[in-house]
Amino acid sequence: MGKIKLLVAILILGTLAGCVDGNVLDGYEITINLIERSKPEGHEQEIPWSDVKVFYSGTRVKSGEAGPTNEQGRVTIGALRGEVHISFLLDGYETPIHLLTVKQAGHYEVSPVARMAPNMYIDCMGDGEYDVISIDWYCEEDAPETYWAVHNWETGYAGFQCVDGRHVLLMSLWDLDDGTEPIIEWVKDGHSGRFGGEGTGAQLLTEYPWKEKTWYTMRIQTWAADEKTYYEQWIREEEGEWIRTGLLSYPSIGPRFSGTSMFQEDFTYNNASRSCRIRNAYGRYYGTTSWDSWDTYLVSNTYFAAHPSDWNHVFWNIDYNADWDIDVNLGYVWLQSGGGQFTSSGKRIPITYVLDQPAQPLDGRWLTD
Repeated sequence: MGKIKLLVAILILGTLAGCVDGNVLDGYEITINLIERSKPEGHEQEIPWSDVKVFYSGTRVKSGEAGPTNEQGRVTIGALRGEVHISFLLDGYETPIHLLTVKQAGHYEVSPVARMAPNMYIDCMGDGEYDVISIDWYCEEDAPETYWAVHNWETGYAGFQCVDGRHVLLMSLWDLDDGTEPIIEWVKDGHSGRFGGEGTGAQLLTEYPWKEKTWYTMRIQTWAADEKTYYEQWIREEEGEWIRTGLLSYPSIGPRFSGTSMFQEDFTYNNASRSCRIRNAYGRYYGTTSWDSWDTYLVSNTYFAAHPSDWNHVFWNIDYNADWDIDVNLGYVWLQSGGGQFTSSGKRIPITYVLDQPAQPLDGRWLTD
């Protein structure tokens, strides 16, 4: 009787193992559409790319070739397992271009031309709590629908925009994790309201005709009073006067600053060339008059080749269609993105630059006082 039970158990286990092995062997299947999206006369048009060879490779799948893409720019690849890298042999390139990484079945749309200027980032991290953050920004090359967010902190961001042909300033606060919504206190020469998309919150848009090839200092200050936490935005053109542009708050105790970061974003994916300079990043230690000079600038970037864009299909720290450098006199960091394609520059990224900057801002006032 014991032998019969043992035999039945072995048969059951063998059957289950066969099912599991069969599923693993089957793997997953993906369909890729290689499509260029253009907007002639304002109307979006899809242009399929046919007869393009497609290659795949991974640690759990044997490297192979699929395709070429058909008349609809489509190709299907099956029996994939684990993380798989997909590359395309595009016209004008000697080797296949890696434009997609997948981990599961799905339908993926990939652009054979650079659909966006890569997002460029700079991180400047401190070692404490701060109630004022300050940075200098210079637009070297303007481009439509660009956001230069020169300040990013735990619950907000602020910066310069070119949107609908206008130059504006923006400051936003996210809703807190507990659902607390920011309060719009005041905005100068602009408008305000709620925003959605990647999270929800409140924002201020100030009409401000900033100019190319001109240095600006943007400062954000925070303080608590009357059971509220305030965030105030100030702007100053080089050698000009400080202008107060907006005020947001939380009806509770909100976070102070721990550092700052910036990004240069092509938010409508037009791939136009844009560039800027960054210098003089500082934080003022909370409750003091002492400043921390954030002279170390970490540069990185991201690129979305698939549509719709999402953080599961993003390329980090690419060396094409973007550029970065440090001033020969160590005075500023320079960023550029867009206007190009997939030709590698061979430059190292992420990269850290150290600037030669003063120990504190030339104007270190607490501007609300």
